[in-house]
Amino acid sequence: MLRYGISAFCYFCFLSFGWSACAQENSAPLPLSKKDILQGQSATAESASLKELSQKLETIERDMGNIQSESGLKAREVQRLEAEVQTLNQDIIDIDEQQDETIKLMEDNREELSSIIVSLYKMKSLPSESMFLNPDSAESTAISITTLKAMAPELSARLEKLQAQMNELKVLKRQKSNLKAERANHLKDLSKARRILENTLARRNSEYQKTSNNYQQAKEESERAAAAASNLKELVQNLAAKNRELSAESIADRDEKPEPENRALQNLAAKTNYDRSKAKEAPSGLLLPAQGLITVGYGETDHIGAKSQGVYIAARQNAIIVTPSSGTVKYAGEFKNYGQMVIVEHEKNYYSLIAGLTKIDTVVGQNLSVGEPLGQSGQGGDNNESFVYYELRKNGRPVDPIKNLKNL
Repeated sequence: MLRYGISAFCYFCFLSFGWSACAQENSAPLPLSKKDILQGQSATAESASLKELSQKLETIERDMGNIQSESGLKAREVQRLEAEVQTLNQDIIDIDEQQDETIKLMEDNREELSSIIVSLYKMKSLPSESMFLNPDSAESTAISITTLKAMAPELSARLEKLQAQMNELKVLKRQKSNLKAERANHLKDLSKARRILENTLARRNSEYQKTSNNYQQAKEESERAAAAASNLKELVQNLAAKNRELSAESIADRDEKPEPENRALQNLAAKTNYDRSKAKEAPSGLLLPAQGLITVGYGETDHIGAKSQGVYIAARQNAIIVTPSSGTVKYAGEFKNYGQMVIVEHEKNYYSLIAGLTKIDTVVGQNLSVGEPLGQSGQGGDNNESFVYYELRKNGRPVDPIKNLKNL
């Protein structure tokens, strides 16, 4: 009996061990094929490549952001120096006008003072005995002496005034000399700041063109929009229609109310002067594309007698032009006979048109922050000033930029 029990026990152990070994064998992972190994390696390599590309993209975007921030800061520095130089120029002009006025007053008094002084000199040199030889002459001489003695206080006052004018003239000349020296130092700083800014802008535009896949497409779209437009209104509407941002009403309005050509803008290069007494400064805190006095406001009569749809700014020659608000460059180049211009698309269907440029430092499709440079104004006319035209449109229609820029 014991022998059968031991045999049954051994048989049971054998079955249990065999079942466990079989289960372990069935549960063990199958060896990978060569194809599976290669696919796994490829997936790992692709993941690493994507991660590397993502890191490179982040680095490029960070660098672009730093360059854009740097260009904005440099542009503000250049504009500050330009404004200071413009102020110094105006101070020198004011001193020149004061000098001219003082010299004119001195010349007006010179003849009268000279005749009086000559008469006094003659009387002093006339012997008193000669009066007895000619009674009539003596009477006339006595009257002259009495008259001149009465005029003596006035003559003295005039001489003192003349001396004061001469002293004032010396002071004005000294002030003018000091202002010119200060302006020369500012111009050196301005030249240095402009070189740094130009290098920064070249880097910004180069990096954008290299990294943006949309640059060429945006450039071609802007060229097609310009070719299909006959005036500024159609150009803006063509650019906006590409993004489907204009309402059906405003698009229909393009056909119902055609806009005439802007003759004043076409003749902007011929504008060389303005009535300084009527010019005004931009409101405090409002950033316009250029630093300078507003010579013609929105709705006012421009230099050819038409109603202005924008504002004219008397900027320094070759002044830095910036975007007044953040946005995307939709057009940059010549349009018809309007010369070089830049159009920036802002939010809420606003578009900025800036003309009067001789150099453009941005490219189509570029996203800009407020205050980033767009280009440079033209050569100076009178007083080394050039004129920049700025027009703000909403849904294709011109609006007053002074009142509406705050909405952006």
